[in-house]
Amino acid sequence: MNTDIESLDKIEITAATDVGLVRKENEDFFYFSNEHKFIILCDGMGGHSHGATASRIAGETLRDVLLHEKFVNIRNICDDLDGDLPLPAVRLIAGIRLANRRIIRTAARFSEMRGMGSTVVAALFHEDWVFSAHVGDSRIYRLRQGELDQLSRDHSWISELLEDKDISEGEIANFKKRNVLTRALGAASTVKIDIRIENFYKNDRFLLCSDGLYNALDDEHILSVLSGNDTSQEKTSRLIQDAKVMDGSDNITGAFVDVLCETKQTFSPTVLEKTIDNESSRISSALERQLKYAYPLPRRVRKKHVAWMAASVSALAVIFFMIFQLKVDVSPETSVMSSGLMAQNIQQVDRQVEKRAPTGKMKDVGDIVILQVQNDKYLSHLKKLAGTRIIDVVGRRDGTRILTPGRYRWTLRDSANRILFEKRPFQLTDQWRVETPRTQKHTEQVDTTRQYTPAGYGAFFIIGEFDSVRYADAMVYANRTKLGSLATCQTDGMFLKFGNYNITVRDSRKRILLKKQNVYIGGNEIVAIEF
Repeated sequence: MNTDIESLDKIEITAATDVGLVRKENEDFFYFSNEHKFIILCDGMGGHSHGATASRIAGETLRDVLLHEKFVNIRNICDDLDGDLPLPAVRLIAGIRLANRRIIRTAARFSEMRGMGSTVVAALFHEDWVFSAHVGDSRIYRLRQGELDQLSRDHSWISELLEDKDISEGEIANFKKRNVLTRALGAASTVKIDIRIENFYKNDRFLLCSDGLYNALDDEHILSVLSGNDTSQEKTSRLIQDAKVMDGSDNITGAFVDVLCETKQTFSPTVLEKTIDNESSRISSALERQLKYAYPLPRRVRKKHVAWMAASVSALAVIFFMIFQLKVDVSPETSVMSSGLMAQNIQQVDRQVEKRAPTGKMKDVGDIVILQVQNDKYLSHLKKLAGTRIIDVVGRRDGTRILTPGRYRWTLRDSANRILFEKRPFQLTDQWRVETPRTQKHTEQVDTTRQYTPAGYGAFFIIGEFDSVRYADAMVYANRTKLGSLATCQTDGMFLKFGNYNITVRDSRKRILLKKQNVYIGGNEIVAIEF
């Protein structure tokens, strides 16, 4: 195995985000791939949830370009760049340019989204080089040999004033327009992008973060956490939690990259920094063509328009009647609850809208029905019914229940996460579970597919991906009361009386690893808490 491959295999990326203590919605977005060795972090702006839309569009567009080599024609949309610029840098530029145009297009299509935008900072590790790009005031730091350096330059008004020495460091706290950006995705049809290329070395550590983190923590605090001996995930979580405790007025997102490998480079760093200028009208036209190819808009339908139809009670009754007529022997001990999304027909969207059931018109091409079946064998029978097809099935995956009996909000969303159709509350029940005798006292660990929720109690599950080593002995607490193990809460759920709780996941020393505040547990309802 050569040195390049070894270096790629020994780079560890972790990330975390938190909504903070003030805002109701998290408008930050991150995506990383340990396989492809890149990390993307975006901080949205625009209010009324549009900032979240902008950051997700930005992050997912750049992600698509980095993950898929032939997703767009890189040459056409980067034909104005220096021919000596390495391909990883060109791909970052292409993805950011396309993301900017996609945000602009979405805002132009929906007037209520005008003014939305996003920052972006991204790092891509290739061979022994790290390629980074950014627009806005999200940052990238590097810890090397005990020294912390900010590698990015904030594209903000206050940063420019500091550079020009028009204000001093002491005047920053009282500066009223400190959050005004001079560059952001979605601000204009073209965008300037800062690119940095440099060598990385063993024991280098990188931090990508939104302003909610670095505004709360000074460089000395960040340095102390990054220099510690905790695991990568522990460092990331600690930075998020510390920023939340110190401030918490903004969304907080951080991504940590730990270089654990030996590299073939001698320690003589080579650094290239460059600002990529706004693209020309020729490149803008190429970007528009690539945007239409990569993210086509839904076709408009001019005839025979009707509104969306929900899955009705009568339709469900007919489906369940058909299911119960199927003669399949399934014992309660071996049955597995599954939920299927079955489409007899699909409706084509005429135009997207922002929130509830759309006022726009759709071409009526059919119905969508959600149903539950007792066993996967029933699904094979459903597939044989004329005029039906199964879109998706959820049930037990890797020992975790994805859908359990309870009340749900069911939505269909477009690629920009806008709600096309919504039904709430949507009740999923378990026809096959066995009622717990009233004399039996409920316990912390309950198999919800076998028992009813006790009266006045609600059940909750914790979902997410958890490192098997770090969370091996993790316990779940409601306020200060220990409920049971994280593994149990993932697979079987736990009961609580209805009310508001601070749910924490703690290690064997009772140190907080994860935290969700003001989680409402409703009586006879099931809540999924996602970390």
